[in-house]
Amino acid sequence: MEPKIYLTAEVFGMCGGVFAALKTLEELVVSSSGQRLYVFRELVHNRFVTTEFEKQAVVFTENIEEIPRGVTLVIGAHGVSPDVEASLRSRAAICKDVTCPLVKKLHRIVSGLTPDDQLIIFGKAEHPEVQGVIGYSGTPQIHIISSPQ
Repeated sequence: MEPKIYLTAEVFGMCGGVFAALKTLEELVVSSSGQRLYVFRELVHNRFVTTEFEKQAVVFTENIEEIPRGVTLVIGAHGVSPDVEASLRSRAAICKDVTCPLVKKLHRIVSGLTPDDQLIIFGKAEHPEVQGVIGYSGTPQIHIISSPQ
């Protein structure tokens, strides 16, 4: 039998981008004086964190049409495509983009791809971060690998 190698992360927890996004949302909650705030998609994949913010008048939504016009809106740490960002900004009076700086760096890199380049993404096609990267891509030749098979 051939040996299998398993790699695990040395550090567990949230990345700096998610930590900064949570801090920004906490500051907005404090400064909003109880007014409803909207977050497009999850800020972090943690139901406990989401529930605690919902108790403080924060509304998380996956649907742009559910966001009333003129509200304070946060774009989550996973980022969005340019088209989605434009739609969100058109609805919000105040729009805070808390996309992780590493994700923003990836957006800049893929936006420089040409139509002849190929982009290979390891992830799930429906994940917000993958959708955002695809939206910035300068190539239509995109391959998403979502399983070892």
